[in-house]
Amino acid sequence: MLHPSPLSSEMMVGLMTSLGDVGKLVAPDTPGYGMSDALDERSLSSSDNLDPYVAWLDDFAVAMGFDEFGLYGTATGAQISIEYAKAHPTRLRYCILDNVVHFEQREREEIAASYFPDLSPTLDGSHLARAWEMSTGLFKWFPWNSKDEAHRISDVEPDVDAVQATVLATLTAGKRYDEAYSRAFKNENANNILEIGVPVHIIRWEGSILSRYAARLDEFSWPDNVQMHHCAKDSDSRFNEIRRIVRRYSNSH
Repeated sequence: MLHPSPLSSEMMVGLMTSLGDVGKLVAPDTPGYGMSDALDERSLSSSDNLDPYVAWLDDFAVAMGFDEFGLYGTATGAQISIEYAKAHPTRLRYCILDNVVHFEQREREEIAASYFPDLSPTLDGSHLARAWEMSTGLFKWFPWNSKDEAHRISDVEPDVDAVQATVLATLTAGKRYDEAYSRAFKNENANNILEIGVPVHIIRWEGSILSRYAARLDEFSWPDNVQMHHCAKDSDSRFNEIRRIVRRYSNSH
């Protein structure tokens, strides 16, 4: 189970609790996030895509003794899952993709140009204010720094504890908090899913902060191995649908 950036596997606790009786669940911290060490500079500098994280995930699966497994990923975790499924189809029984969207190339480049502010520590602490501004904005607009009605995703003020948790996770990841985050953002193209051969389940959750961009997935003609699962805004609907998918494979194993 792979989490979003710049958060950690801690945010998976609720979903894992919901799935608790369907089999063995493992949620590692992506390298560089949570309590996980970052990948070494050499592997990261070899490319600007998600290949280093795919290699890490395969090493992790081998170390855990997983010959065959299912894979759930949300946001950054979903993009790593997509690339893993393409690279190692014989290892996967299925993958579940949550919070995936489709961006056009120009659109993605325009958003990414100012999406990841420099959060290197400064003596005056201004980086802390930037981290708070970004973390608050993530709950209100997309992109978070386009603060107008056209980009508003919520009229509700974000929960301060949720903002605080996002800030702490971002700062824990350090000044390279955007390492996996930005690579996943570049990969956010639904055509990549068409290259997957194993069963794919896409969660189309109306409560996603990117639901308007996820709606574009409905315009694609998907092959038989890709199924779309529409869920209402509440978290229970999403959790229950994911549970049904996992139980299907758990019961057939």
